[in-house]
Amino acid sequence: MSVFLGSENHDTYFGNVQRSRILYEILSTAIFGKKKKGEVGIDRLVEEGVFSSAFPLHDGPYEIKRKKGCIESPLNPRQVLYEYWARWGKWYKYQPLDHIRDYFGEKIAIYFAWLGFYTGWLLPAAIVGLLVFLYGVFTMHSNQLAIEVCDSRGQFKMCPLCDETIGCNYWDLSDVCGYARVAYLFDHPGTVFYAVFVSFWAVTFLEYWKRKSASLAHHWDCMGFQEEEERPRPEFAAKAPFLERNPVTGVREPSFPSSLRHKRVAAGIGIIFLMMSLVIIFIVAVIIYRVLVSIPLFQHSTFRAQAQAIANVTGAVVNLCLIMAMSRVYEKLAYRLTTWEMHRTQTEFDDNLTFKVFIFQFVNFYSSIFYIAFFKGRFVGYPGNYTHILRLRNEDVRCLIELAQQLAVIMIGKQIINNAQEILVPKLKAWWHKKRVKLCKKHKTRWEEDYQLIDNEGLFQEYLEMVLQFGFITIFVAAFPLAPLFALLNNWVEIRLDAQKFVCETRRIVAERAENIGIWFKILDMLAHLAVISNGFLIAFTSEFLPKLLYQYEYDWDLVGYVNFTLAYAPPGKMIEECRYRGLRDRAGNHTPFFWRLLAVRLAFVIVFEVNKVQIIQYTLLIIKINELPEKHEGFPVASLALNNTSSTHSISSKSRAVFNDVRTKIHEETRTLPHLLPLHSRAHITSMFHKDKLFTNIISKINVHFLILLQHVVFGICRLIDVLVPDIPESLELKIKRERYLAKQALQDSDTIMKVASRKDDDYEDLIANGGMVLDLTAELGSLVHGSTVPPPISLADIKNNTSTESQATNQTEAS
Repeated sequence: MSVFLGSENHDTYFGNVQRSRILYEILSTAIFGKKKKGEVGIDRLVEEGVFSSAFPLHDGPYEIKRKKGCIESPLNPRQVLYEYWARWGKWYKYQPLDHIRDYFGEKIAIYFAWLGFYTGWLLPAAIVGLLVFLYGVFTMHSNQLAIEVCDSRGQFKMCPLCDETIGCNYWDLSDVCGYARVAYLFDHPGTVFYAVFVSFWAVTFLEYWKRKSASLAHHWDCMGFQEEEERPRPEFAAKAPFLERNPVTGVREPSFPSSLRHKRVAAGIGIIFLMMSLVIIFIVAVIIYRVLVSIPLFQHSTFRAQAQAIANVTGAVVNLCLIMAMSRVYEKLAYRLTTWEMHRTQTEFDDNLTFKVFIFQFVNFYSSIFYIAFFKGRFVGYPGNYTHILRLRNEDVRCLIELAQQLAVIMIGKQIINNAQEILVPKLKAWWHKKRVKLCKKHKTRWEEDYQLIDNEGLFQEYLEMVLQFGFITIFVAAFPLAPLFALLNNWVEIRLDAQKFVCETRRIVAERAENIGIWFKILDMLAHLAVISNGFLIAFTSEFLPKLLYQYEYDWDLVGYVNFTLAYAPPGKMIEECRYRGLRDRAGNHTPFFWRLLAVRLAFVIVFEVNKVQIIQYTLLIIKINELPEKHEGFPVASLALNNTSSTHSISSKSRAVFNDVRTKIHEETRTLPHLLPLHSRAHITSMFHKDKLFTNIISKINVHFLILLQHVVFGICRLIDVLVPDIPESLELKIKRERYLAKQALQDSDTIMKVASRKDDDYEDLIANGGMVLDLTAELGSLVHGSTVPPPISLADIKNNTSTESQATNQTEAS
């Protein structure tokens, strides 16, 4: 307030960011033709090619002149950001968020705040993941399974991994000794602990980010920020066929029929499903590729031990190439589809584009990993009854090392390709742009220097890249504990690349205000909850943890004979020679009783894993809420209060007491509604299920119970999706609230404006404007109508610049309200 009250220096009233925002507001609302046709704003002029571009100028160069190692002159804000933030040598420094906000605005600053916060939280996850991996390295040579495989030369003749008719031979189990040793690195008891840890980490990270986001929003005066008056997009205004009155501002503006838009959205959804089908076709193609590559490798004893690894890694590389190609094609298609759907505002356009692109990218990047994790090797069959795809036997062998290989190639390969693109593509674009512009003057003005820079493409790609990475390190972390470490290393590089891009390589963008990261938080929350389910099923159905645990419980605690136990004999007469294959089946090909007991244990583990984790997460969140009470309500006279001690509220004001009692009631209600299903899955209950007299009855009843609970999870998931899709506030009420806020703001600017808008008079006066004339929207326009029917004279850009000071004060009052 000291900047405004008692100060006569008008130059210090507003910073450069506020001034550029005010000037952009003036230019965006300036009418240059007929308003009925949407001929409003500088963006429309750029869209039609009248101007090449419109952008705020940087505050001078970013290069710093030094003399004998000392800085010659005071640094401008751009040089400060480069010197203390964007340089590679500052990778270990905290980000100057206030300086970023003062230069680029809150929307850019909140992105870098989230990216830095996320990167900081990756450090404990990366350290624990590295320790889990090192535990596997140090205990690898004591792995009983690998020892039995390596010492079994001549004991186990394995059935061919492809049909004998195409030349596949029998092989010895000891040929894959090295593969069995390496597989232990990604499938040992530590991975179970790490899966639980990361699930807690993801939910806790999001909760603490909400606290950080609220603190920043309060510090930057964006708490509760909402754009009541968002103008139509220039592309929308140019193509919209009708005019309708805006329910918020009361001004007639271009519109598009909702029924036709809904039809176009439905057509766009159909195209999304078509592209997803194409992704599935490519996955089948990669499966066939792996089968075709593995056949000749298994036929040679030299490559037999590495055949599976070579086929998996090369298949993952091919899959990565297809994923990146499909990603580029679909992003362009999604942008055109969203443009075709004719969304009125930029916010609606961005939300629909985000939804389309994320849904497709989720299927594009994760579908092959989901296939390996939950489907590969489960539909192979057994000797004499194999399943085939295009006359080729389906893929066999499923374990976490295959999932780790696929995840490592896709995740790390994507990071390398994206970072290479962020380094090379801007430089190539800048070179091509300078070649087209051809400004040959030695001493260029500031606008000429900035005009040679490339356009800033916004934050969409940056958020999308990080959100997909968050999915990699949470949904499938049980198979690849090193994923958070690679994500941490990538993000250290990503922060500097993005900083250099904004400070050095691109034009300055118009500063925008934002309270939080928007729709991306809901996507992150969805991924965190999906990670709980995914990791539970990974450990239960893909890992060897539960089969080994059940074998230890029923047969031998040291796992002696486990390899022989898990290998079945081929049914008599089905193969030329007697051989073994992986499976819990008898000689007739039927599942053994151990298989059904294991299935029941797996289902029980999934439910216990999810229910207990949800309970602990909810209790943790309650503790966080309780710890927040003294911070949120300043009326509390003490640092902490006992929930059940009602006498502690005697010294609290009535208002604070009411708030405290309300929060306490809600916490007690949440506590009462927590599920208490753990006693149903106690050790005694599971042990009694294994009683041989009631084996199958108990198994069937157990499966029914788990099926009902799994169905409950599906229902809860659908309910959560409905909660996201259906807004909490009705649209009519939201429009009413926006209109009230808008009228209140206009009342501070011009009382005549509020009278004009409230009276809902027609806005046909723009036909009176002379061709080539230019007036300011709303205040100047409506004020001229109320005071008389005289037509305001054309206003030039020079006049706009001279009046910036006056408009700035009015705009600041508007934002303050």
